Amino acid sequence: MNTTMRMHVPWYHDNLYSVAKATEVNSLSLRLQLNKPANEESLVEVQMYLNPKCQYKVEMKASFQGCMGQMMRFYSLLLPSFIVNNIIMVLLRQLQLISKNEYCNSFTYVQSEYNRPFKVVPPVLLLKTLLGVAYVGNLWKTLQLPPLDIDVLQNQSIGMGPLALIMFLFAYALSALMSAALTVFVKFIGTMCILPDCWSVWPTSANTAVMFDL
Repeated sequence: MNTTMRMHVPWYHDNLYSVAKATEVNSLSLRLQLNKPANEESLVEVQMYLNPKCQYKVEMKASFQGCMGQMMRFYSLLLPSFIVNNIIMVLLRQLQLISKNEYCNSFTYVQSEYNRPFKVVPPVLLLKTLLGVAYVGNLWKTLQLPPLDIDVLQNQSIGMGPLALIMFLFAYALSALMSAALTVFVKFIGTMCILPDCWSVWPTSANTAVMFDL
């Protein structure tokens, strides 16, 4: 007798099946293709059709790659704004150092020393709380300002508390990688531009003595 597993998503009107022989391991990837509507009260169902004469062991494992895929699928549109926020914070700090005639450190160093989640996440949460007040919310709409991303996500039932912190850390890592890659690229281009000038002044005569000052 085969073992059959079925995942039923009521609001998606779709079923996912997995069938395997009784002597084989059966697995089913539980992944929502559509977020749950706001007024939906039903839950996702996982059903298993097994042989009552046999004993089974059920295990649930979280897939890191699957979780990251779902994060990028639902929240990747927020990354550009967080990346720009990281870059602006670094440039602001560098301009402050320059205005004070102090040494301006590299992008990577300033980012690691100056950019902190508590400088971004609390103001966002505070603004969200203020918009919950009727007067402030009405004033925000009167000024025709766009709604907060976190409010839009919560209205779509895909918002969560630590989302701002997670996205900040993602953007922080991507900004650091882009900065490192750009630094290596600029140094490489600079080296390639300097080499022809060095070869053009290199002595070509075999009798020319070259002195190096070490």
